[in-house]
Amino acid sequence: MIEPNIKIINASAGSGKTFSLVKDIIVTLLINDENTYKKILALTFTNNAANEMKKRVLDELYLISKEIERSKTYEMIASKIELKKHEVSKKAKFILNRILHNYSFFQISTIDKFNHRIIRTFSQELALSSDFNLIIDQDDFIEEFIYDFLDNIGSEKLFTSLLTDFSISKTERNNSWDITNDLKDLIKYALNESYNEDLARIEKLNEKGFKKTKNFYSNTCKRLKNEILSLSKSLQNKYSDLIDQQVFTNNTFTSFLNKIQKEKIDKIDLKSINNKIETNTIIKKKFEIEKNRFEEQILFDLKKTIKKINQFSVFISASNNNIQNVLINELKTFSKRFQDENNILLISEFNLLISENVSNQPAPFIYEKLGTRFNNYYIDEFQDTSKLQWNNLIPLASHSLLNFEENQSPGQLFLVGDPKQSVYRWRGANPETFTSILKSDHMFNLGIEHKELEKNFRSSKNIIEFNNAFFEHVLASINSKKLKSNFTSFKQKSNNNFSGKIEVSLLDKNKETYKENTLEKIIEIINKKSETFDLSDISILCRSNDECNLISDHLIENNINVNSDEMLYLDKSAEVSFIVDLLRLICNPKNKYTKLKVLKYVSKCLEIDASKFLVDNKEISVEKLFEEFFNQNFEKLKPLTIYGQAEALISSTTFFDKHLIQMSGLLDSIIDYNTSFDKNTKSFFDYWDKYKSKSKIQSPQNSNAVKVMTIHKSKGLEFEIVILPFFDSSLTSSRMKTWINIKNDEEEIRAMVDFSKKLQFFNEETGKKYKSIIENQLIDSINLMYVSLTRAIKENYIISKKIFEDDQTSFATLLNTFITKNHTSKENNKIIVGSDEKPDTKSENKNILKLEKDKRNDKVMIQDFLFNSKYKSTTTGSLFHSIMAEIHYDFQVEKVLNDFYLRGLINDEEKKSFLASINRIVNDPLLHDLFSLNIEVLNEREVVMNDKSILKPDRVVFHNPGLISIIDYKTGEQINKHKIQLKEYASSMEELGLKVKNLFLVYTLSTHKVVKV
Repeated sequence: MIEPNIKIINASAGSGKTFSLVKDIIVTLLINDENTYKKILALTFTNNAANEMKKRVLDELYLISKEIERSKTYEMIASKIELKKHEVSKKAKFILNRILHNYSFFQISTIDKFNHRIIRTFSQELALSSDFNLIIDQDDFIEEFIYDFLDNIGSEKLFTSLLTDFSISKTERNNSWDITNDLKDLIKYALNESYNEDLARIEKLNEKGFKKTKNFYSNTCKRLKNEILSLSKSLQNKYSDLIDQQVFTNNTFTSFLNKIQKEKIDKIDLKSINNKIETNTIIKKKFEIEKNRFEEQILFDLKKTIKKINQFSVFISASNNNIQNVLINELKTFSKRFQDENNILLISEFNLLISENVSNQPAPFIYEKLGTRFNNYYIDEFQDTSKLQWNNLIPLASHSLLNFEENQSPGQLFLVGDPKQSVYRWRGANPETFTSILKSDHMFNLGIEHKELEKNFRSSKNIIEFNNAFFEHVLASINSKKLKSNFTSFKQKSNNNFSGKIEVSLLDKNKETYKENTLEKIIEIINKKSETFDLSDISILCRSNDECNLISDHLIENNINVNSDEMLYLDKSAEVSFIVDLLRLICNPKNKYTKLKVLKYVSKCLEIDASKFLVDNKEISVEKLFEEFFNQNFEKLKPLTIYGQAEALISSTTFFDKHLIQMSGLLDSIIDYNTSFDKNTKSFFDYWDKYKSKSKIQSPQNSNAVKVMTIHKSKGLEFEIVILPFFDSSLTSSRMKTWINIKNDEEEIRAMVDFSKKLQFFNEETGKKYKSIIENQLIDSINLMYVSLTRAIKENYIISKKIFEDDQTSFATLLNTFITKNHTSKENNKIIVGSDEKPDTKSENKNILKLEKDKRNDKVMIQDFLFNSKYKSTTTGSLFHSIMAEIHYDFQVEKVLNDFYLRGLINDEEKKSFLASINRIVNDPLLHDLFSLNIEVLNEREVVMNDKSILKPDRVVFHNPGLISIIDYKTGEQINKHKIQLKEYASSMEELGLKVKNLFLVYTLSTHKVVKV
């Protein structure tokens, strides 16, 4: 039987999509030659998913090779393999060995890794350095980029003027003058491929064009404002008799006109007046004659006025965003230059770079450059691919399917996904690509085999039936063809023999009590379930990181162990922040603010009134503070390295005994700092302020603790018991920018505006765009809801609020209306379907990682053993050379030594010793001119000679482009070999066409002697 070349699997949650992928890969490996594994390219979106898929393939090959009878995969694919069992086992063993011995050829990876490989391969064609650094964390890049942008912008008068005007306009709108965060938001738009099309249509910045657009917005806003004021006065006069008779419902009409005349037009809330228009209730019912006679005309006049107000608001928004609109492309251009200058490449640039430069190359040429040809393509989580990612893969995939040699079998394309689980549109995912393929019967003029996986192998029967009914209600409640298209196959069948449990709690929506009641409900559920289940079987899924933090803090306060990514970040630990403040105080004892923070925390540790404690200890000296509360001699503490200071403080008090894991994490961060080469961090405190939000403790995978994570991070995972608190999120949001077309005479401006309801009334085009964005937001929210409700294996606990609204605008309203229609027998605003489940097994040996504090041994300086790999040696001579490598001119001596001191690389005594020795060098009559500002210097630069040998003189001074002097530092005894080495340097330099003026040997540290050679 001939297998189809293109297979598409629509796989709902828990239906075994990874199993289906692995099964097909195993078939491909077993029915083809033993080198087929080199021709397979399987792509997914996370490292964990890629590793899991790779592991499953290898495990299955191993099982087939050893115990084929136990392999369920073989049982399902046996009919497709024309080999006997023992031959299949033998082949599986052979292929497994080939893969393990050529592991780099077994290409199951993330799509970003594959793109990285392509870009590395084509680096020359892309004009990239072959050793460019890949930047994965966009936030780190943005932080450095914005500061660099602001530092360099002063040379551009127009930019400086625009940024100044932008800052002033913010203050005029009662916002902070600081534009840093605004620029960060802008560059995020610029780096998001979803906005590539919009950005391409924005005009390049020029002063004349900018002023023209600015004046157009200003004049239009003035004109519209005058027209609206004129209309309102006209309406007031026209309907003055009706106003006097008070015929208007709730005085809405009069209030609306009064607000206009107060000239705060763009701030008017149109909800009330629009509601009266939509329901034809602008006039009170009892005024029937007036209603029949005037209402139609009044509604016409109001709609006309409201349309003008909406237009005015959009123009105000375009005007307010005008500077940002012209800056965004400049930021993108500057970003590219910044990446080139720093030899870096953002991972977010991959797709566009490949699309513009590689994807149009002939497939054979790409394969030749890559060094391999892929025949079989497998893409997991296809709903999360972006438009560019898919377009970049089409040339390779189509070539393998359509262009194969006479004796070769055609290639294969295997796509697996689920549009209902697409939750990454905000970072470029385009689920519509997958939904369009699902509706198609052909691709590349070849037939497609479609398959839907209907059975759910994960969840219990009651969970599946609840979800089937709930999402049927959701689809009926929300009018969206795209949503219905995504959910064509949402109903699932159960494959498990346990019933499971669903519990929905609807709490009072009172703002003051809802949060507290939700937290109490979580504790109640955990306490009950922990009697039979491990804590690690329970997972709490939240919409936001803030919710994760709130819940994690509450669990810890109630002595419940927590495993949360957010809680593992060091900057979330008050104890870590306190230690850092103590280190700051050691570095700068005169800082009163830091001292105040330290005293405040000490009062908390001692459980005494903070106000009284601060008053009593206001004048306490820093020396006494450290002696009294930390049993530390300040003068002995100060010369230690940062690591030594932190270690001494941690071991000297009981304040941190319950937080040793966090303390260990802080010490690791100090080590990371000492071994980093970040040019932008001058001290540990700079480093900490920059990276503290990224520094986290590595959590043990098997710890017995409740997992707390966001719904996004839970995707692809499963848990025995799931708790969904604060299940009340809004389905849509207006916190974003978008771009629209605005006509200016014969020209069309591509304008940035704030996304709002008013866009739907601006013109027909913006109305369509508004509806499209809202529909996408609705779909993304429903998808997120689907992901959250399909993670549980045995029990689901949903905690939401009681809401009596017909408008289906949140998780809570959808849930309330569903329960009202389907569960009329609810008691105490709670429904329970099914009964408590029991765990398969309850483990006895899961423990939270615990550390014990040992007494610090002051004779052992741990820093002596930490940095071998980075600094090659910790000898004084090596340190001296490292310091001198950073000193180009005499005025830099103290600055460099302070840097080494603050980085913890030298102590106080070493700093004093080095300062004395280096001052003798730079002030020596023979050398003083060689450290002055009027020369150019190369310190410890490698010089590659004609015979490929490499020289590395300590200091080369250029008197002019062709004339140099060389200095070499020695920290040992004077020997003749040193002169020979220096003369060899001189000869080699002369071979390069340089003339040597002077040669100096400098003997230092234990002595000071300058030898002119």
